Amino acid sequence: MLLFSGGEPLEDPEDPPSVATEIIVDNADTTGVEIHGGWKSSTSSSHRIGSNYLHNSGLSSVTNWVKFTPAITSNATYKVSLYWNATVKSGVAYDKARGVNVPVEICYDGGTVTNIVDMSVQHADWFELGNWPFKADGTGYVRILTEGVRTYNPSDTTRAPNVIADAVKFAVAGDPVVDPEEPPVVDPEEPP
Repeated sequence: MLLFSGGEPLEDPEDPPSVATEIIVDNADTTGVEIHGGWKSSTSSSHRIGSNYLHNSGLSSVTNWVKFTPAITSNATYKVSLYWNATVKSGVAYDKARGVNVPVEICYDGGTVTNIVDMSVQHADWFELGNWPFKADGTGYVRILTEGVRTYNPSDTTRAPNVIADAVKFAVAGDPVVDPEEPPVVDPEEPP
C-alpha cells in the first residue's frame, strides 16, 4: 500500500509499490491545491486535517473557490469525501453561520457533477460525497465553490455564510479500472 502526503506518494522500503488505497489532499499541501479569492487560514478549531483549514470570510463569488487535485496513480473508482471542522456549542455540532447549500464540484472520468453540501450540520469527520471513476492523468478534482451560498435562514441578510475548505479524501472503492489500450503487467516469474 502507498501512503500519501501532500497528494504525493511516500515510499515505504518494506512495502513494495502498489495501488494507493487512499489519497488525502489537504488545504495546506504544496501541490494539488489551487486557491482563488479571499480565503483565510485558521486554527480556531482543533477539529481539522493538518495544521489549519480555510474559510471564505463570508465572501460569496464565482471567483472564490478552492480546488483539490489528487495525484491518482491508478485508474479506479474512488469514494470521495470532504472534511470540514466542527463547532460544538452546548453539546450540539451545528453552526448557524455556515452555508447550507455549498456547491461542491466533482470532475471525474466521465464528466462533472455538483453536489450541494450543508456545512451548518457538522460532525468533524469525513462526509461522503459519492463514488466516481478517476483516471491517473491529473484531470480529476474536487472544487469547493461559494457562489450563491446562504445560511440556514435565507431571510437573514445580515449574516454572510461561512464555507470551510480543509481536505478531500479519495479512497479506492472498487477494483482498479483496466485501460484496454494498456496491457496488464504480468510477472513472468509468477505462475498463472
